[in-house]
Amino acid sequence: MYENNYNILMQTPVGIKYGSLSYNVRNGKLNGEMNMLDHCEPVEGTIDEYGYCHITGHIVTLVKDIGFQATGRIFENSLHLSAKGERNIFEITGVPFKDKKDH
Repeated sequence: MYENNYNILMQTPVGIKYGSLSYNVRNGKLNGEMNMLDHCEPVEGTIDEYGYCHITGHIVTLVKDIGFQATGRIFENSLHLSAKGERNIFEITGVPFKDKKDH
């Protein structure tokens, strides 16, 4: 069971993509998974007591696997991340949901 679950959307050059981010935090370490483009991939990083975070992971598209590093802030009722991939920067925003089955 994940401690934090968010419905997310990512702004891309070809339009908005929808997904979810689920994670838990222990001693400032963030571990979880991001479900985007019908692929669920692990994410990890750090987060401080004010919600500032640095997260790394991968986004799998139909033609390639894009590694990213995201920085931003996660609040109790929203999140905003800026994810830098190979060529682009993607803005990711989200709102919490209660059950994993809600997304």
